[in-house]
Amino acid sequence: MTIKDVLKKEIYLVGDDKHVNDFLYVFDMFNNATVIEEKQIDGVFNVHDNAFLIICTGDKEKYLEIIKQINLDRGMYAFAEELFEDLDFDWNKLAGGRKIILWGIGHECDRFENKSMFCEGNNVYGYVDSEKRMDYRNGKKVFLPEEISGWRDYFVIITTIKYYEQVAMELSSYGLVEGIDYCSYMRQYDAFSDHYVMPSEMMKKAYYAEVTEGAYCREPFTKCQIVTGGDVVPCSCPPLVDSLPIGNIFCEECNAVWNSVEAKIFRLSIINRTYAFCNLNLCGKARNYDNDVGVKSIETP
Repeated sequence: MTIKDVLKKEIYLVGDDKHVNDFLYVFDMFNNATVIEEKQIDGVFNVHDNAFLIICTGDKEKYLEIIKQINLDRGMYAFAEELFEDLDFDWNKLAGGRKIILWGIGHECDRFENKSMFCEGNNVYGYVDSEKRMDYRNGKKVFLPEEISGWRDYFVIITTIKYYEQVAMELSSYGLVEGIDYCSYMRQYDAFSDHYVMPSEMMKKAYYAEVTEGAYCREPFTKCQIVTGGDVVPCSCPPLVDSLPIGNIFCEECNAVWNSVEAKIFRLSIINRTYAFCNLNLCGKARNYDNDVGVKSIETP
């Protein structure tokens, strides 16, 4: 079940405070949901036909036993983790049924196809190369830009950073809109580790990690740093974090990077004091803050 499906229901949350708060911080579309106690679960479904329960916990077995006792149908509840995949970037979903064109056939295109989950069920029509250095790639035709007609029928993924702005300008001249009709392949790519970062995996890490007492850090709420290739990391000490880019300044607006889901999950790891992506043994910034700084005293910009 997707978030879109769940939002049609009358939503209730149950679980321990830590996991409920973690879930609501990232999935703020559920802020109007009613938080209930375990003993109230049965009563809710006796009264509301359209009720749906989201279980936020690190102890699944406990709640599976409760669900078994009250004979709750599987379509009436979900564990929070089951919704995490909705955070991931879905190229085919963004394409909205349109065929996909990859603009660029160099090593960056190789990296995109090999390192991302893009190849699973993709809808690639072909490739575009300004010099058309080959006729076919992976069994798909390579086109010159002028050989493509009806650009609005396609979704374009630009697989070159060096020429991104030049290609984006050309696509704009065809009436295409960035983020709707085309985007960069760098979305969610981590150049440090050479793999694609999936927000669902980030969320699991922050959600299930153990709490670290006595440390707090303001860095991700006030600063970020641009590193090689335009990647943006969520604090001023990138070597001390789990090399997680929250966006790329060459491919996205600053506002979009600062408020990305990746940035939000990283900040969650500070708010819930798990520091799931930080090396506290090396980072003095977290250790140097006063322990009495409340998490509610810092709002995400």
